[in-house]
Amino acid sequence: MLTKPLQGLPVAPVTPTPPPGGKDREAFEAEYRLGPLLGKGGFGTVFAGHRVTDRLQVAIKVIPRNRVLGWSPLSDSATCPLEVALLWKVGAGGGHPGVIRLLDWFETPEGFMLVLERPLPAQDLFDYITEQGPLGEGRSRCLFAQVVAAVRHCHARGVVHRDIKDENILMDLRRGCAKLIDFGSGALLHDEPYTDFDDCCALIRRCLAPKPSARPSLEEILLDPWMQTPAEDAPLNAPKGGPTPLAWSLLP
Repeated sequence: MLTKPLQGLPVAPVTPTPPPGGKDREAFEAEYRLGPLLGKGGFGTVFAGHRVTDRLQVAIKVIPRNRVLGWSPLSDSATCPLEVALLWKVGAGGGHPGVIRLLDWFETPEGFMLVLERPLPAQDLFDYITEQGPLGEGRSRCLFAQVVAAVRHCHARGVVHRDIKDENILMDLRRGCAKLIDFGSGALLHDEPYTDFDDCCALIRRCLAPKPSARPSLEEILLDPWMQTPAEDAPLNAPKGGPTPLAWSLLP
């Protein structure tokens, strides 16, 4: 039950070192066991799993290399997915109870595997509200305070989440608290404008134009630059000049 805001740890200035390099597939297979599918998103797939040594229950996020949105330096010659660096930064200095913790990460030729804490029992806020129904004002206020505290911690660590929604808030049902998850769209905090999603935002603004006559047609939407997927994702039989794989599912 959500009865009071989660105070968590005080936000203290911390300058974390870069995360250690990712281990390889052999190390992963020796240390963890992959379990059933938990969920799938645009940039990765999440599985249940456990650590071999103590059977600690974890979540394992598998990210194909061509779905990594940004990179962060590890050393003079190595990089890691930006999501790894962001999770490492927010977890520095003991982390925060309202932010999911990165326990380990691994690199393979195909992509990356992020091992994350997995509170049990738990469900995302979308499913929680679907099952529980509308939350009362008191519970909503406490939940909102927990999320704000988690965001404040992230900003103090120089991290901005950029995708806070009910599916990315995990409810720890045993402790009655909320955790921010999925930093795949996150970025380092800075004062300059963020332009990563300008193409997407421009298309959305066109689709939401007040005048229907100003809105793009389906064909124009499918040919918009943002709808074009990376070349490495295109099927061998994709016609040149036609809609790319992301668009095929939208066609009647």
